[in-house]
Amino acid sequence: TENPVVMAYNVLRGYRMPDGNIYGGGFEAADLPLDNWIAGMNACGDIYKASLEVAVTDEPMQTVAAFMEACSGQIAEVGGRVRVRVGPPGLPVAVMTDADVVESDPQSIEPFQTLDQTYNAVGATYLEPGEKWAAKTLPLRLNPAWEAEDGGRRLPVHLDLEAVTDAAQAARLTAALIADHRRQRVHVVSVSGALFHL
Repeated sequence: TENPVVMAYNVLRGYRMPDGNIYGGGFEAADLPLDNWIAGMNACGDIYKASLEVAVTDEPMQTVAAFMEACSGQIAEVGGRVRVRVGPPGLPVAVMTDADVVESDPQSIEPFQTLDQTYNAVGATYLEPGEKWAAKTLPLRLNPAWEAEDGGRRLPVHLDLEAVTDAAQAARLTAALIADHRRQRVHVVSVSGALFHL
């Protein structure tokens, strides 16, 4: 398969090696809700593909991270189960009002990231199968408006997309990353347990 979510799922479940050891997470099938993972696999479709040579000495979660990076994916443990999300954020699944916020618990807001955490330009390296799997570098994706917002400074970041083998896919991933990064405001609150049933 070239489906990054299929590969991530299998690494999390674990591969039995000839010596009896298991490479991967060794998660039980019940820990990876199949309906959620199949939805992630389907979301990849022909848009997100991955290829990666993995050594048994590689850290399994770094391998999973490379597959997630290839599909703008995220995995998270929710209520003892590992779930996956692929691509841009989906539709809202809950509505929250001021009445749901637990006012007695601490709250914090981080309106902007610090300068060393901020970037307004992004470049990436991917692998090109047609050129003997050579690492190819995309041109830096720039945004003059963001540079102006950041005091006229160019603040670049570089991605190593080690499981991506297509220039167009790498370009889509850099565009999604930079757009997501510019949504910098983080507001942390505690909400009523009645709001979310996981």
